[in-house]
Amino acid sequence: MRCIINLAARYPWLVIILLGLITVTALIRLPDLQVEITAEGMMVRNPDALALYENTMQTFGSEKVTVVYLEDENLFDPDNLAAIHQALVHIQSIPQIHRAVSLFSIRYLRTVDGYIYSDPYLKTIPKSRQSATSLANTALLNPLVERNLLSSDGTVMAINLYFDPADYQRGFDEQVATALDHAIAPLKQHLRHVFHLGDPSIRSGISEQIRADQKIILPIALLVLVVTLGMLLRRLNATLIPLFTASLSVVWILGVMATLGIPVNVMTSIVPALLIIVGSTEDIHLISEYQTANRKGVRGLLANRFMANHMGTAVLLTFVTTCLGFLSISLNQIDLLQQFGLVTAIGLTLNFIITITLVPACLQLFTHQTDTQSPLGGSNFVRFSSSTFNVVFRFPRSVTIAVLLFMGLSCYWAMQIKVNNNVLDYFEASSELPYQAKLIQRKLSGIQSLAIVVSGNQVSLRSRDVF
Repeated sequence: MRCIINLAARYPWLVIILLGLITVTALIRLPDLQVEITAEGMMVRNPDALALYENTMQTFGSEKVTVVYLEDENLFDPDNLAAIHQALVHIQSIPQIHRAVSLFSIRYLRTVDGYIYSDPYLKTIPKSRQSATSLANTALLNPLVERNLLSSDGTVMAINLYFDPADYQRGFDEQVATALDHAIAPLKQHLRHVFHLGDPSIRSGISEQIRADQKIILPIALLVLVVTLGMLLRRLNATLIPLFTASLSVVWILGVMATLGIPVNVMTSIVPALLIIVGSTEDIHLISEYQTANRKGVRGLLANRFMANHMGTAVLLTFVTTCLGFLSISLNQIDLLQQFGLVTAIGLTLNFIITITLVPACLQLFTHQTDTQSPLGGSNFVRFSSSTFNVVFRFPRSVTIAVLLFMGLSCYWAMQIKVNNNVLDYFEASSELPYQAKLIQRKLSGIQSLAIVVSGNQVSLRSRDVF
């Protein structure tokens, strides 16, 4: 460790050029980075359960439904029904849609003059409002229609859309969501409420939310880092060096994720901010030790050697323990947590490599002025730290008891944590998607489905004869 730090300080420009080349390579890979939100990532890696799930999907297809929600007081006006039918034709032309179920397709089994008919309820558009209303009341007698395709009061109609899981590929959600938006846009001139809600729109919304969050969280994390280091270290160069290492670490890990095909999801999206905060600890240790050497009158390579001798082992142990802690998360059987643990461990490793090379190189190049300031920038912080340590040393038993009590309270509070895997909770309460989900739940039967699969041999599934 000491040799690496000293070598980086001896050849600073070579270090900067090599790190720059690697960074350019990572930037080239960034366009391949995927943002992917899937429910399958929450599944436990149970081979038997996964095999059963895959077999069910191949046999019956996916039961994940996207609901096109249509609401209006005059829903069954012939002109409105004609507009809905036209939109449905457009929807069914979308290549990714495998099946569409609505009153225009579901069979209406009936007998007329001794003949059996099974045409769809809305095979033809009724010519009068009264006929259409009568047809709606008849449809509500079918339990497969009520609160599934038509609300109990007849003011909401649903078109349930199903997709073939085999068609899922990069960009699927955005393509489907955009195509559905375009297909139902003309209906907004006829009906009060028109929208679609399902996996494509939810996943697209989460992807957009992740992108928006990164534009806010990363600058805030960097700003907090810069302001904090500026207040403590009181040197512009000492403040900018951790900013450089953090930025390079984020670019490198995103490039690695793009290369390995690891997508950005609700877990891995927090890794960049985590690297900025957690990864800056080694920088602070090294820079503060370098400033200590400066205050003792040691400059240049000797100051870097002083820093390496006193902090090399400490930063190595800090990195190893932190990295192993996150790497242990990758042993989890849930894909999302596996990816999070692996990506974070790789990111911390890259951050450590950048830190032990870039920090001594930058200190050698850009810090030649005499540093006469007090450690960590000022007497206020020193007084606060000294007072805290004095209290701990003077009252060790009281401090220990207080810590144990707080740990006990924390354990109690931890037991109150509830497990919640509802993806809609990722959005704010004021967001449009949760409101739409509640609307479908109130008027219809919601967007969640539960499939019960019964399997057995022919004898076990045969009805018992009745005499």
